[in-house]
Amino acid sequence: MTTRRQLLKGGVVAGAAAAIGGPRLLLGSSSAAAAVIDPNSIPKYVTPLFILPAMPPTVVRSDRLEYQVAQRRIAQQVLPPGFPRTTVNGYGYPGSSGTFHSPGYTIENRVDRQTRVTWINQLVDSRGNYLPPLNTVDPTIHWANPPGGNSGRDSTPTFTSTPPPYTGPQPMVVHLHGAHVFEESDGLPQTWYLPNARNIPSGYARVGTDYEPFRQEALARWGVNWATGSLTSVYPNDQRATTLWYHDHVLGMTRADVNTGLVGYYILSGGSADLPAGTVPGPRPAPGDPAGRRYYDIPLVLQDKTFNDDGSILFPGTSDLTGPYIPASDIPPYWNSSFQGTASTVNGTTWPMLEVEPRRYRFRLLNADNFRTMSLKIVRDPTARPGAIAVPTWVIGADGGFLPRAQPLHATNTGVMMFTSERVDLVVDFTGISVGSEFYLINDLVTGTLGINDVSNVGQIMKFRVVPLQGTDTTLPPDQLPLPARRNFGPISETHRVSMNVLENQFAAGQQKRFQMGVIDGAGANRLELWTDPISQTVTRGNSALWEVWNMPGVGGGHAFHIHLVEFQLIEREDLDANGQPTGVKRPLSPWETGEKDTCFAPARQITRFIAPFDLSSRYIYHCHLVEHEDHEMMRFFRVS
Repeated sequence: MTTRRQLLKGGVVAGAAAAIGGPRLLLGSSSAAAAVIDPNSIPKYVTPLFILPAMPPTVVRSDRLEYQVAQRRIAQQVLPPGFPRTTVNGYGYPGSSGTFHSPGYTIENRVDRQTRVTWINQLVDSRGNYLPPLNTVDPTIHWANPPGGNSGRDSTPTFTSTPPPYTGPQPMVVHLHGAHVFEESDGLPQTWYLPNARNIPSGYARVGTDYEPFRQEALARWGVNWATGSLTSVYPNDQRATTLWYHDHVLGMTRADVNTGLVGYYILSGGSADLPAGTVPGPRPAPGDPAGRRYYDIPLVLQDKTFNDDGSILFPGTSDLTGPYIPASDIPPYWNSSFQGTASTVNGTTWPMLEVEPRRYRFRLLNADNFRTMSLKIVRDPTARPGAIAVPTWVIGADGGFLPRAQPLHATNTGVMMFTSERVDLVVDFTGISVGSEFYLINDLVTGTLGINDVSNVGQIMKFRVVPLQGTDTTLPPDQLPLPARRNFGPISETHRVSMNVLENQFAAGQQKRFQMGVIDGAGANRLELWTDPISQTVTRGNSALWEVWNMPGVGGGHAFHIHLVEFQLIEREDLDANGQPTGVKRPLSPWETGEKDTCFAPARQITRFIAPFDLSSRYIYHCHLVEHEDHEMMRFFRVS
């Protein structure tokens, strides 16, 4: 059993949520080596919102859609016109260079119609030579490690002196977050592959440990083969209509790659858990749409970033932990525990503006930040805290689809809390509002006046301006929507107890050195586990299992817990006492947690309980979705058999 000193010296973001045992910034800070743009000098609300188009499919059949999606390096006008363009990594259709964007275009799908996506690594230059990573990659943690060759890939290397950051070819693998799939299509972190570049150094591993076994599985299960520098995922789409997202998931590099823009939406429509056309706002972008079409169902990808004065993205290139560093200790020299930016972006531009008509809109929101937590409200005054919701706002869905009933946030002035990777589906009703009125989407957790907690910068997200109505709104008021009932998962057949832990840096009290998952055993002891330890959680196929996520006492804050394979239903949260024992004090769920989820907040010093059905025999993972944490050991395999 671990001691209290070994446990929980870290957690999540700053602000008001600390009062509920959650997000706050850990000790330690990062410094930029380059001059950074003062976010106060970036004009706000001068750039129209970029509405993400639909990714063009390459094959359309009644039973199947096929896409080709490549990853490339591009220059994009993220900052307002007049500022330098920003080099990012983006996704797009390789047959059309104009489709490459960060975030990627939306992949549109139908329930029970199979989708096949060939993900291609094209991070090469015009001569076919590989491009190094945009952001600093720490080669001392457990990571993909191509220089280790086949025998040393997916490992924690050893060094005789502190090494420089990795600057070799960029690995790639894409995880479809929230998908109900088999392991070979899940984008697991050891399934990475390098680009088919002409100058890969001799001795480098070109693929991860799982790539070849999964390639054989894909061939046997689906009859698809993987070409060099690519992987084809097969998504059956046999789940409820919902809003999923795709993102990079390379072992030990996810934090750096997501920050460069490797994210996008995957929307699943139709089936018995969807609503008839016209009952909720629409349309949203579809393949082949004519220019100028108006949209009322608009996906929004929210990310915070910091920019250098040449327009480039600033990402921490040094540790925020006190050394000495590897090999003089076990402190990584470049890994940074909790990146938060100083500028808000939506769909790839800073502080955009959207013209809205006096009618209902559907906004699908994704928190794609590395670390920041948000409490979102639409208000009139973007700097007042707490903000007052100024437009009727209803939550109708979350990660796993529609809620059982719409939840009115405006009735109690409740901001919708979003942790990294969570999605929320809102209906915002601008009906009857005067033309010319202006409103702002804010993060109500941001309450300060400096840097990463500045209400004048990251406390604001985007602006809405009301323009004349273009047609009749025939959608239903949210409280009249015939939303699908919550599924019955049946009786609980087994229980799994896991813990989330932060280990202390012995060289500087109060600073964390690594994040780890653990298991609460039958005797109540907390056993810490590494990524490479044998699987300790096996779920019986066909069972519904109760999971308990224990965030033990300590100075740390909350985490974002994500589990692959399934959508789950939250049951409750229970307080732990100072000794890590359940107190019997239960905490109510938030209104947007009443549907199905694939990621949830695991507050400090609480047990978070949920139930999930498991019907696929496969290997999957659970992990913290604060991406800095998952990159440094807070991730574990489990098996369903």
